[in-house]
Amino acid sequence: MHSYYWRIDEVNTAGTTTGDVWSFVTRGPLGDFDADGDVDQEDFGRLQACLSGSGAFPDPDCGAADLDGDGDVDQSDVDVFRACMSGANILAGC
Repeated sequence: MHSYYWRIDEVNTAGTTTGDVWSFVTRGPLGDFDADGDVDQEDFGRLQACLSGSGAFPDPDCGAADLDGDGDVDQSDVDVFRACMSGANILAGC
C-alpha cells in the first residue's frame, strides 16, 4: 500500500494562493496479505488461518481475507486467491 499526496499552488503578481492537499492510497493485489507485491505461499498461510466456511463469520482480524466481499472466508475466497497467485518474488497479475 502506498500513499500519494499533491498540492497545486497558484502564483501570480498578486501573490500565492495555496491549494488544497489531495491524496490517494493504492492497494496491492488481492491476496497479498504481507504487502510485498506477490501472492505466494506466505500469503496462502494467512488465508488458511482465516478460513471460516461458507456463511460463517471470520475472526475480525481476517477482514482482508474475504477476497470476494461476501462476509465469510471460504472456498470462493480460495478461488480468488488462486487466480491471483504468482509465486515468491513474482509480481501478482491481478
